[in-house]
Amino acid sequence: MHCSGYSPKSRKACSKASKDAHLAKYLASASRAKALKGLEANTEHQHIQFNDLATRLPSNAERLNCVIARNFPGLNAENLQPADSNHRLFFAEDTTGNPLAM
Repeated sequence: MHCSGYSPKSRKACSKASKDAHLAKYLASASRAKALKGLEANTEHQHIQFNDLATRLPSNAERLNCVIARNFPGLNAENLQPADSNHRLFFAEDTTGNPLAM
């Protein structure tokens, strides 16, 4: 903002407005920088939390065994065999050796 060409009183008001505008611009950029820094730190924290959680998650085989054990007592994932080449239907044997469709 250029303040030349104004009366002394107007020039003073113009100069103050110019300083206020520069200050507002500085504060906005400082605030944005602080917000970005906080966002980066937060993202990094979430990434660490996710990695920590991932190390504690059970594998697919463990989850499958849990589901099978809950719904079909006596069965486990190692007993499962594909019924056809498309792997659409799985059979398993229960503890007595009888085939069971799943």
